[in-house]
Amino acid sequence: MISFPGHLLAHMDLTHQLLLGGLTVTIMVNPKNLHYLNPLLSLHSSSNNLQTSVLPFPSHSSIPIGVENLQQLFISFAPDFVDALSKLHDPLFQWFQTHPSPPVAIISDMLLCSWTNTLASQLNIPNISFIVINAKAVASWWVNLQLLPECGIESPLACMPSWGVIFNSFAELDSKSLKVLGEAFIKHDRIWSVGPLLPIKAISNGPNERGGQSSIPQDQVVAWLDFCPVEKSVVYVGFGTQITLTKQQMKAVASALEESGQQN
Repeated sequence: MISFPGHLLAHMDLTHQLLLGGLTVTIMVNPKNLHYLNPLLSLHSSSNNLQTSVLPFPSHSSIPIGVENLQQLFISFAPDFVDALSKLHDPLFQWFQTHPSPPVAIISDMLLCSWTNTLASQLNIPNISFIVINAKAVASWWVNLQLLPECGIESPLACMPSWGVIFNSFAELDSKSLKVLGEAFIKHDRIWSVGPLLPIKAISNGPNERGGQSSIPQDQVVAWLDFCPVEKSVVYVGFGTQITLTKQQMKAVASALEESGQQN
């Protein structure tokens, strides 16, 4: 039920790893997002461990009819998408109740955990929230919570009451932040850093780029990275699929990167 393109890619990579571990996974998806799963479904076509359940996208007064993916709208519509998806609580509860062999746990996106936690509690199964960003970013949210403006959408902090939390990160990078979140906020040890979740090679090398068509060929990017001096780090700056910078903002970022003295 992921209507956020960047989140969907991370969930696909996580699903791939779970399948390699021998688990059976059912992906809940809305009709117009089903095609995003085709590469993953094709890769695991010989296995019975990957299943899909297609649920109609709930209607919402602020979302145009036929739109089921935030990529088709502006980031300001994100709260409306979260609100619309929360209406799937009852259909999902019914699906679990009537399934001959229902799943034993839910893995939900970081923006949906408020109502998926409730659903899991009603079903008496654990809900594990998947936070697609690193723990340091979440810790920064927590430390500066009172300074953040209201944006109408839950921060990953809402996932902390979940039975378990998965971070798309790794201990060597995020050990301090993972410890702070675990001891001071989550207050249990059911925390897993499963990253970095790299793109599935069999999928990402195809003619269609993940997340949309790239403006620069992949081999050109790799060649540039190989050309960079070994003793210097490379700074990667990304704003997600929903953020479009103005020319003035782009110039400011470019100027800062140039002044950093790092390859960028």
